[in-house]
Amino acid sequence: QLANRGDRLVFSNGVIFLAGMAAVLIIAFGGLTNALIPLYAVGVFTAFTLSQAGMVIHHRRIKEPGWKRNMVVNGVGSIATGIVLVIVAASKFTEGAWVPIVVVPLIIALFSGIKRHYDRVSRVLHVTPESVRREHINHTVVVLVGSNLHRGVIKALDYARSLRPQHLVAVYVSFEEEDRERLEKQWRAFEVDIPLEIVYSPYRELIAPVERYIDELDERWENDTITVVIPEFIVGKWYEHILHNQSALFLKGKLLFRQGTVVTSVPYHVPAAEGNGARASGAPAVSENGEVVSPLPPPDQRADIPHPAP
Repeated sequence: QLANRGDRLVFSNGVIFLAGMAAVLIIAFGGLTNALIPLYAVGVFTAFTLSQAGMVIHHRRIKEPGWKRNMVVNGVGSIATGIVLVIVAASKFTEGAWVPIVVVPLIIALFSGIKRHYDRVSRVLHVTPESVRREHINHTVVVLVGSNLHRGVIKALDYARSLRPQHLVAVYVSFEEEDRERLEKQWRAFEVDIPLEIVYSPYRELIAPVERYIDELDERWENDTITVVIPEFIVGKWYEHILHNQSALFLKGKLLFRQGTVVTSVPYHVPAAEGNGARASGAPAVSENGEVVSPLPPPDQRADIPHPAP
């Protein structure tokens, strides 16, 4: 991350990191220049010693014309700065020189661990033409629905149909019996051609029941790749998000680490309010008891996409 250049072609993350560390040191040492000088001296002479020693190795490896003379010069310089480094570190150890002596090896160990992580990820992701297998993938799509059948859910169902999966189901995590009955009534009234499965959650949990349900699908269709489609409605103002729960966000974050499961978010952007209590044109109206006031058009008229049988 520190090697990434920003839009101004500078190492933005590195600059921000160094600025933060400098601010920490200034606060920790009370802004006293005399207290920071030992840290500076140890850092400078460490850099001088390592750079001169590195040049010695460079000259021995390359062996360019005059390399012996250059190696002697750099070797003497490395020894001289190394002696000064030892003297400064010993004499100013209790005055703050211990900080770079302790922190620098820890940073080196941290960076070494990060490099090992990147190397491991690179090895795992590496692919060759011979290792690529082009085969058909069986696909199961699960659409999560809420307690009401709104336009965001309809959009997610149409998107799920467009994937043409081998198996397509909708699942609802039921907290209350009356909510389940209202949803099933809407499901029949809207003539949704996707089977609805109910998962009961008496303790009002959402994530754990969904995970258990996906485990059951893994056993039912063990060779399938499962895609979880999560409908989300996006409000117009950022502060309006506070008025709505973020269950979809937490659910996506949990399922992201589940191996063999694809998570797809289908957003529905709520249009701006049109007067007092006005609803978007074409939106289905549902009464409090689940009665359909203006039903949705048939599935085959909602989108120009195939609708496979469940």
